[in-house]
Amino acid sequence: MKTLTKLPRLLKEPTGWILIALSIGFFYAQWPSRSAPIDAPAYYWQQLDGGLKVRWEAEPVFQDSGATQAWGLTLKGMSFMVQTGPLSGDFNELVLLVAAQDRAAVGGAIQDPLTFSGQQAEYAFFDAESRIQSHRWYQQEETWIKVSVLYKPSMASRVARATEFLANTGY
Repeated sequence: MKTLTKLPRLLKEPTGWILIALSIGFFYAQWPSRSAPIDAPAYYWQQLDGGLKVRWEAEPVFQDSGATQAWGLTLKGMSFMVQTGPLSGDFNELVLLVAAQDRAAVGGAIQDPLTFSGQQAEYAFFDAESRIQSHRWYQQEETWIKVSVLYKPSMASRVARATEFLANTGY
């Protein structure tokens, strides 16, 4: 009986034992070696006819609608798309026309203004749902290629994935 009086009050009451058990469980669950590492995706590489290489996070779905071909992938709250088609006029005029149509379709603000750099163009818009639509255009001889990504910039990982997708698409 004497030893029981020397114990701290926390150990004498059932509430104290519950707190100790919950604390041990918390530290066990939060210990870094218990958390599973996040696996990097098994990237799928695609090379288009003109030599453009695209790195996807998974195999895209192919859609053929006549002269225009498209590959798309929706994964983890993001949409990725690559479209190609024959160029029947001036590349810059086509990009200006489609950029105006894209902006009218989303009814949003300009994130990055339209810029041309040789046979390449890029722009980005905010849409009505606070998503960013980034588009990059390439001209390869008599073919145009449009690379697009749609995402909400609420998470840094989504911004990094979108930036990585656009950065790893090119010649």
